[in-house]
Amino acid sequence: MLNLHQCFRPRDEEIASKVIDGEAIIINLANGVYYSTDKVGALVWERLQAGYILDDVIRAVTDAYDVSPEQAESKVVELVEELLQGTLV
Repeated sequence: MLNLHQCFRPRDEEIASKVIDGEAIIINLANGVYYSTDKVGALVWERLQAGYILDDVIRAVTDAYDVSPEQAESKVVELVEELLQGTLV
């Protein structure tokens, strides 16, 4: 389980990213793998770029969308784990 009081920053030296029309486009420059997210993923990505801790990212998702804190936590943790596996954060 991830520490919700931890900050997971994008690896800016190894990735290129842009949020366009509510979608985050992320490219791992080391291996050329391309990632894209939906609007929730874009919100999460923007908050990670801004240096938010996971707990604040979860709160932002809960505030922006009609989901429970538990649902938001589950989805945010799942996404951050995927970002970690892709060495994007």
